[in-house]
Amino acid sequence: MRSNCLLCAPGKAAPTGVPAVVRCVALDLWLCELDGKLHGVRVATRQHRLVNLPPLPAATCATHGDSSDWICTECRETYCVHCTKDVHRGHRTCKMKNYAANLVVAERYHSYGTAAR
Repeated sequence: MRSNCLLCAPGKAAPTGVPAVVRCVALDLWLCELDGKLHGVRVATRQHRLVNLPPLPAATCATHGDSSDWICTECRETYCVHCTKDVHRGHRTCKMKNYAANLVVAERYHSYGTAAR
C-alpha cells in the first residue's frame, strides 16, 4: 500500500487519507494530485522538483493469478509462493507496501551528486 498525502489530514475530506501520487524531492513530502499541483505553483515551492510515484502493480501474482502482497524488485512483478521456487528464485523482493518507498530510496541514492531542482 502506498503512503498517503502528508498534507491531507485524514478525517476531514477523506476519512482514510488521500493516496500520494508525487513526491517533492526538496522536502521529501508525499503529495496527492491536488497538493502536488499547488506545490508546483506556490512561490515558496515552485522551484522544487516533483517526482511522479510509480504506479503500484496489481495485488495478484502475474504468473499464477493468486493473491499476493510481495513484489520482485528485479522484474517489477508481483509473485506468489509458487514463483519463489522457479520464476523469481534468487531475485530481490520486498513487501508491496514498501515498494514505492524503496524506489524513492533508490532514486535518492542514484541522484547524489546532482543538484536538486
